Amino acid sequence: MRDKFGILPKKRMIGYSKPYPNDYDLIPLPPKYRLPDFTKFSGSEGTSSIEHVSRYLAQLGMVSASDELRVRFFSQSLTGPAFGWYTSLLPDSRRGETVSEYIQRFRTVRNRCYSVRLSEKEAVELAVAGLSAPLKDVTFQAEYNSLAHMVQKLTAYEQRHPELYQDKYKRRPDRDGRR
Repeated sequence: MRDKFGILPKKRMIGYSKPYPNDYDLIPLPPKYRLPDFTKFSGSEGTSSIEHVSRYLAQLGMVSASDELRVRFFSQSLTGPAFGWYTSLLPDSRRGETVSEYIQRFRTVRNRCYSVRLSEKEAVELAVAGLSAPLKDVTFQAEYNSLAHMVQKLTAYEQRHPELYQDKYKRRPDRDGRR
């Protein structure tokens, strides 16, 4: 592109980058398991995001028990604006993220997807589904009436448990040495 137009594209725009850690790709599929032909979701055809995620998990079958595999194959169930949203997520953005960072990113992405209508309850359910493992375990039986309520409760939990971001859940550098 430099020779033809005199510019170089931004590194981020060269191609698709996964928003999940590279080690998710190393998890093997069960023997003889074949990925299904997923129902595609764009966010603009009248299907709710909750219905889509439920259908996606049902189509995954036995593999849906693994958080890593659910995340790894999710992009294959998206199209149109929903896939555009997914590709806008930062590489390796799931690891080491605080509740505040996650909710800020969630809200930014939600605002970009103006054609996808979510009730507050659906937004909370989606936000909870996207939480990192240590926080998802805490929210298992929790009821939140809004994103603000969820942030308040989980931020308080985070402050009482700073070990969530040490050792086991500490974000590791990627191949380029970035965190």
